[in-house]
Amino acid sequence: MASLVKPSRIAPGSTIGIIAPAGPPDLERLRKGTRFLKNRGYRVKVYPQVRKRLGYMAGDDRSRADALNAAFADKDISAIFCARGGFGSLRILQDVKFDIIKANPKIFVGYSDITALLLAIYEKTRMVTIHGPMPAVEFGRRLRRFTVENFFKAMESDLPFGSIEKPAGYRI
Repeated sequence: MASLVKPSRIAPGSTIGIIAPAGPPDLERLRKGTRFLKNRGYRVKVYPQVRKRLGYMAGDDRSRADALNAAFADKDISAIFCARGGFGSLRILQDVKFDIIKANPKIFVGYSDITALLLAIYEKTRMVTIHGPMPAVEFGRRLRRFTVENFFKAMESDLPFGSIEKPAGYRI
């Protein structure tokens, strides 16, 4: 079995690319989410495909796959955050260029329908992917400090994460 590929960490000043491989985001929430990331010191590049709509998807299958492939190929992008989940990620798997991803490992974040991409990328490239918050969902509304601190600790450090302690008053 091939060894794991761990993308490089990100830091304020890094550029985060935002794509929508599944459903179209609520644009106001996306605006709030990108503002949140910029306020943390990141540059943000929202791919134009994010604003496309075709029924309940963020554009046709080809445009969604092309945005994913372009974000991985873009040397200025350090991490890729999916705007939101929804439906449609499974439909683009045949058009994902895994050779581009393998040649350009970078942090890739999402969950829900994005899980199809997380697992396919891992299976085809052995690159670690992140099941985590998205700009037009969690970053587009108020997040608990605990979530923000731990997410960015994982994204910004090369050190082992260690244990996660449940904060007082936090219900699980």
